[in-house]
Amino acid sequence: MKKTNLFNYIENKVFRDKLWEKGKTFSLVDENDKVFEAEEYGSYVDCQPKTGEEVIKIYDEYDTFLGKDEGGRAKQFFRIESSCFKELIEEKKNNPNCSYVTCVDELLEEGYVPEKMSAILMGHKYRPARIASNVENFGARMLNFFEVPTMFCKKLYYNLSKDKKQVFLASVDYLKPNEIMMNLNTYMQQYVYKTDTDTIVRTRNVNQVISAYEKVFKAHYKKVEDEGFKLDEGFDIESELSNMREQVAYMFLVRQHAFGDSDFMARNLGVIINQKTNKISVAPAYDFEFFCNYGYNVGWKFKLRYDDVKNSVLRKKYFFEQYVQNSDDPVGTSLINDVKEIAKTYPNALSRFIGKADELLQSVDGKPCKLDEFLDEIEVADPKNWINSNKVEIDSDSFKDSIEVSNKKDVKEFFEIVRDVCEVYSNESQAEMSE
Repeated sequence: MKKTNLFNYIENKVFRDKLWEKGKTFSLVDENDKVFEAEEYGSYVDCQPKTGEEVIKIYDEYDTFLGKDEGGRAKQFFRIESSCFKELIEEKKNNPNCSYVTCVDELLEEGYVPEKMSAILMGHKYRPARIASNVENFGARMLNFFEVPTMFCKKLYYNLSKDKKQVFLASVDYLKPNEIMMNLNTYMQQYVYKTDTDTIVRTRNVNQVISAYEKVFKAHYKKVEDEGFKLDEGFDIESELSNMREQVAYMFLVRQHAFGDSDFMARNLGVIINQKTNKISVAPAYDFEFFCNYGYNVGWKFKLRYDDVKNSVLRKKYFFEQYVQNSDDPVGTSLINDVKEIAKTYPNALSRFIGKADELLQSVDGKPCKLDEFLDEIEVADPKNWINSNKVEIDSDSFKDSIEVSNKKDVKEFFEIVRDVCEVYSNESQAEMSE
């Protein structure tokens, strides 16, 4: 009997089943060939007719179904054995600053580990080389290290045949009861500009991202007020906005610049709305398949490496200022301009980043630093015996341009450059404030 092609099954799934209705089960394996059961359970929300008295919620008209137009990967919710997420459970148990967000946080905080966890299983249509790597897991782990709220993910395999595997990413669900999520573009389209235009949110610099979040937050709380919904006593929107700006500035610096997320766009940034408290918050970070794709030009890298710019803060400061004035590299210029803006407006975010970056780069007794250890876990997939969703054989050439096979030394050097730029303008900002 021919085995079900899991990718095709997910790709062709109709997402209108009854909530929690048990579906098919599939056996997935990790890198150690340990087997985990994944059980599909129908729609993420219950679309069946409701009876009896209903509680009206502020976004009752919003369609939360997970559809095929959500990104470039086939995806579906499954219940996966919790033992698959051992690293997550241990991190939540032992690290008081753990920033992984899950739908079962309250249970884990109480010491109870459910038998299975809800997770999205994702398979890529076009870039099997990317998802065959650990780069997305690396991104999630880096954000957790920097204490940026984030999803937890794990790479899993489905043995289609003896010699052929399909690669999936299991992302643990982080939506809790009474919560819905929308990306920035979706919210803008439906509730701010009310348009079908798909390119209304700019994310090219830190001010544009913060501005987009401000529009969404203000539109939400206006909707709360206009429709007569309540907020907790003592709620202060200005305090909420201030906290949001600081959080987004820090997240932007870590994700966009420190780790070169070239897919940092409005569809991959979101908000979570609690339909019980009517509050809105920045969604945990998700979608890291294009991490470490910095794009800095070779000239800047060469200059930094060989022009002895690290002998003093003043020399670095001079170089960076000259770079802004004379460079035609928009990526490098954008980094410096964003860091200058964050240093001026959100200095705590900059200091926080520098502290965590130094911790990541610190080497004791000549041993590898933490960043080296994390980078060592990005493995290059063996192109032999791998297939993509269309059953096309993958050869070695298809991996050459994939960021996962980039020189890990380059990733570290780019990260160090970002850290140094932050130090220059943090010192400059502190000097200005002390005058």
